[in-house]
Amino acid sequence: MKLIQLVNKTAQQAEGAKVRVKKPTDRPLRVLFAGDSLTYGLYTSAENKGFRPLVVAGLSATMAVEETKAQFSGAGVNQVSNLVSAPENLDLAIIELGTNDVPKTDLGAFRDQYAALITKIRTPSPGAALLCVGTWSPGDAQTLPFNYAIKDACVKNGGQYVDVLDLYNAAGNHGAEGVKTWAGVSDTFHPNDAGHKAIADLILSRIALV
Repeated sequence: MKLIQLVNKTAQQAEGAKVRVKKPTDRPLRVLFAGDSLTYGLYTSAENKGFRPLVVAGLSATMAVEETKAQFSGAGVNQVSNLVSAPENLDLAIIELGTNDVPKTDLGAFRDQYAALITKIRTPSPGAALLCVGTWSPGDAQTLPFNYAIKDACVKNGGQYVDVLDLYNAAGNHGAEGVKTWAGVSDTFHPNDAGHKAIADLILSRIALV
């Protein structure tokens, strides 16, 4: 009996970690991506191997998806926020930002800018579900405060935080360096095809279409 209760409790906790997205009945699912080079899919072998198109493909297996994207390689949250034009009746927003802010943005300013981006997205679509992806980083003393800031802002707005530190720290998710791709020559920092697939799988596992 205790084992059954433990299993049920674990299942409930896993379900609670998902963001619930209500499926529209009269139109496609509207999804917004706001991000940097990872959202862009930099250095994947082909454009459709990035986590963004893979997430869209995964969601499209259930229903039609209408995608909006605001992405800029090397950009911080404030730069991408300027690109965001959130549609009305948005169903899901996936924000993948912060990595480029770590070395160049004051933490306090980053908190304000990230919160402002969420407000910009939610103003025309207050019911939009929210997923916030943490920094693509090893989780050191410099980057962790930014992850905490992302998580705090996301949870305060009813969203779910997606931590990718373990994926970053898996060697197989990087490189190889010097490979020609659709978006330039690869490095050892950005995720490779396997890394992008791992990110996409993690994001999809955190979405419950209801």
